[in-house]
Amino acid sequence: MYALVHERLCNQREIWFVDDQNKNFNEVKLLGWNTLLADENGDWVQKITSLLNCET
Repeated sequence: MYALVHERLCNQREIWFVDDQNKNFNEVKLLGWNTLLADENGDWVQKITSLLNCET
């Protein structure tokens, strides 16, 4: 599944994968994606927004 998405996004400079379980990062890390662990408090939203240079 991730390989197909990677093919479609191959022209992207950065790909971020957010998940609440570290075990799901293994395959996407092999594809060179960045990862961010989602926390229960939702603090990851501010972090990814900052990383993507998005306005809140």
